[in-house]
Parts: sequence; C-alpha cells; structure tokens
Amino acid sequence: MLVLVVLLFTVVLVSAWALALVAGWVITGRFPCLGFWHGMGAVFRLLLAQHPFDTAYPRSLRVALQQRGLFWTAIAAGAALELASLTALFVHLDRITSRPTADRRLWQLRGLHPRPYARPHMVRPLLVVVLC
Repeated sequence: MLVLVVLLFTVVLVSAWALALVAGWVITGRFPCLGFWHGMGAVFRLLLAQHPFDTAYPRSLRVALQQRGLFWTAIAAGAALELASLTALFVHLDRITSRPTADRRLWQLRGLHPRPYARPHMVRPLLVVVLC
C-alpha cells in the first residue's frame, strides 16, 4: 500500500511539472526552460499562497501565464488525459489479477486476486440463484 501511495505522489509531482511545460509549449510554440525543482518550487509556492500566480513560475514561463484561460485549459486537458490513461491501466491490471490461474508464480499478476463471480456475464445467473 505504501508503494502505491509513493507512486501516486510521484506521478502527481511529475505531472505538475510536465503539464506546466506542455501548457507553455501549447501557448508559445516552444518549450520553456523549466527545471524539475524550479517547477516544484513554483507549485509549492502556489499551493502555500506565498506568491501571486504571475510570479510563482520562472520568467521563461511567464509569457504563457499571461493567457490564464488557455494555460489552465491546456493543464486541465492534459490532466484529464492522464487520469483517463491511469484509469484504463488500473482497469486492465484489475482484469489481469482477477482471472484465476492454475500455476501462478510470485512475479505473475494473473490470478493474484481471483474473483469468479465478479464477471458481468455471471450477474443474471447469480440473480436467479439469489432470488429463487
């Protein structure tokens, strides 16, 4: 569980940095010079409300920040795409782990958490058994 929390925290930090870069590229047409730690500092300054929005990011990204609506639209679109990709990945991993297997090794995901009655095509016979 701790590994998943650390992985999720890492994904959030990297995407906060990468989405600002992509939003700057969408607006200006070139990638701004924004290092990872400068980007993280800007995100933390924004979260802690130490600086106004215009001065939180470095000078190379401030040109993109002048168009706030387009900047936040690009970040929201990137975040939605990332969330959809992560959701699809988790659904795929859940399908793999829920299929039972006869001979499972420790490193194999298939059959890790088998659920024989969790399939949608099993709902009707299950309801018939429960209701009768």
